[in-house]
Amino acid sequence: MKKWTLVLLAMCSLLLSAGDYSEEKIINDFDKLFRLETFEYEGNKMLHVAVIEADVSEYGELLKHFNQYLSMISQLAGTYKIVDSLKNLASTEAEAALLARLRADPLLKKELLPLMARYLQAKGHSVSMAMEPRPTYDMKALMPVAARFFYPHLVDSKFKIHICVGFNGLNSLNSAPPAALAAFSLQAIMSGRPEFPEFIKHIKKSRAEKEDMDIQVFQKEIWEWLENNPKLKNMLGEEYEKRKDILPFILVVGV
Repeated sequence: MKKWTLVLLAMCSLLLSAGDYSEEKIINDFDKLFRLETFEYEGNKMLHVAVIEADVSEYGELLKHFNQYLSMISQLAGTYKIVDSLKNLASTEAEAALLARLRADPLLKKELLPLMARYLQAKGHSVSMAMEPRPTYDMKALMPVAARFFYPHLVDSKFKIHICVGFNGLNSLNSAPPAALAAFSLQAIMSGRPEFPEFIKHIKKSRAEKEDMDIQVFQKEIWEWLENNPKLKNMLGEEYEKRKDILPFILVVGV
């Protein structure tokens, strides 16, 4: 009887170890977040590093609720820069090369590991990796970052408003913002809140009234308006409250 008890205990121990998510295992799981996609542009086949949308892994809800967040982190990590070097490889070789690049990237390791680890813990999984204390930010740090995702500019002399990972005003800030704040800002803005069309309507109306204003001066005016906008502040605060157990930073909402 004692022998079988020891065997069962040993088996349970092995199962628990197998269920643990170590740092190495989470890094290996980057391939469950990103993939290489092919699309056609002006008759040419192009490659793109995309966030996986299918709910087929243990990260399904993370992919659903943090899609834009992950896209922004990928952009900041510069994963798009290696795409040209992959286009002449066979699909399996290209995927392997991409995943090797993702798993070695220091920014992805820094930004994705704590996010994925806290998500797994929230889902009841055991995570065996050391995590540094989360940095704390306030609204004064967040608002200028969020404002610059509303990017009014001219394209072939035509007025456009972009809100995306590539076209934004982040470069106008005095210093590069923390990656997590940039990613969270985009995620919150694109979350489908009713305030979003109000902001767009105001920017378009303001431009119609100031059509002759230099576009850079106009951008600064719009960003200043957004930085002090109580609706944008409230939107960001409410999004944070929804995701705060998983986000890799603490936001002091009342400041």
